[in-house]
Amino acid sequence: MCATKLRHIRALSLDVTGTLIRHLDPIAETYAEALAWSAFPKKISADELKPSFKKAYFQTMSDFPCFGSAVELSSRQWWVKCVKTCLAEAGLAENDYSEKEFNRWFRRVYQHYGCPAGYVLMSDTLPFLKWATEEGYLLAVTTNTPRRTMDSVLPFMGLHQYFRCFTCSQDVGVEKPDKAIFDHSLEELQYFTGKIASGVIKEDCIREFDTASFNQATTVGTNKYQKIRDPGLGNATLHPDQVLHIGDSMPADLCGPKAAGWLGMYLDRTSDPNVRVYQDWLVGPDYPGKDEEDIKVNTVFSLDEVRAKLEACR
Repeated sequence: MCATKLRHIRALSLDVTGTLIRHLDPIAETYAEALAWSAFPKKISADELKPSFKKAYFQTMSDFPCFGSAVELSSRQWWVKCVKTCLAEAGLAENDYSEKEFNRWFRRVYQHYGCPAGYVLMSDTLPFLKWATEEGYLLAVTTNTPRRTMDSVLPFMGLHQYFRCFTCSQDVGVEKPDKAIFDHSLEELQYFTGKIASGVIKEDCIREFDTASFNQATTVGTNKYQKIRDPGLGNATLHPDQVLHIGDSMPADLCGPKAAGWLGMYLDRTSDPNVRVYQDWLVGPDYPGKDEEDIKVNTVFSLDEVRAKLEACR
């Protein structure tokens, strides 16, 4: 990526799952453990559930895209459909279990992904976010997730306080790599750029966050938004090519933002066996200059590399 382009970056956008956090355990293992916990009438192993979940996730996302946004499903309602499809793919018909038996199992699963015990911060997440706020970048989340990720998961992992803008596919009704989701995220970034440039927003304090005690007391950092206020980088208007998006899906997080006029970096986490790409069917759009060399140049293997590239272009 051209250093000149990176030098003009004022805002950073990040994906969530696989980029900032990951699931603590493989989904199939969590489902199998919950089946045992709930004394479900049929035993299904994690090995059986793994391919069943992959098929069910694709099918439910095809039937109800963006977690049911168009038909106004809640996150919970969408996941009920998905996990019932998962059981069907594993060979169970709905008459093989009662609704009460299903609900006992499903609630255990849904609780697991609704608490800190279900997730792990990637090792480079906090160092990168702390650096980015100290540098004064305006930060956004742009992700193919349900609303619960924005409203619950990011807060209980202590990450929400680093960001001003939150865009998820269930809210917008389109998903990455569609240009529309990046346009929505840009609109949010431009709104806060204007408020910061005009002095309405002065700064944001980042506080120490302990997921064990939910303590948010000591201020550990402050974002004064130098990248937004720097007259050398522009005025109150944030342009698409002043936003860099980073994420662990090449189609969604590199091709998508570049086709929308942003800059993008593919965060290749494939060497980490704990990180799984769930939407492996996505196809990246074309963008000006797209070729193997451009993809290689814009591929990084850690958020530390993103920081190094941004620092090198000062």
